[in-house]
Amino acid sequence: PFVVVLPSFRGGENAQEGFYAEIERYEIFVKDTLISLTSNYSIDTSRIAIGGYSRGGDLSWALSLRNPDLFQGTFVFDSVITYRDDSNMPQLSANGARFFMLIGDEGNRLSEMRKAVEELAQNFINHRFEILPGGSDHNDLSMLRSNLMRGIDYVLFAAE
Repeated sequence: PFVVVLPSFRGGENAQEGFYAEIERYEIFVKDTLISLTSNYSIDTSRIAIGGYSRGGDLSWALSLRNPDLFQGTFVFDSVITYRDDSNMPQLSANGARFFMLIGDEGNRLSEMRKAVEELAQNFINHRFEILPGGSDHNDLSMLRSNLMRGIDYVLFAAE
């Protein structure tokens, strides 16, 4: 009952570009991909979620904040979450958006993710925040797969 699109997009190819330019480039790519998919397949556009791991999580967080009417939810794994813009938080809340936030308990990313989770809570946005003891491993595909499915379950299928 859902489709997961894992785009072959490499961020940071141009170090001079900067993160905001990278967000804009990724946003265009994702929107163009969604237009193509929804034009060619029967996709419920009210049930589209975005997510990612590491830099992909950073970009997914940014796109969800920039496009509150496009994504039903977002899952963010082990990301710094540097993008800040709370102007669309009320719309995300009104839309019933859901966020699944997961991070390891080691490293500097945890404090930044906590700030993002606080923003979600302050704006009454549905979210689940989990910390993995012992950190997270960027190369552990079984961990990524199982957590991706838990994120999808929460974002798209959790009861209100």
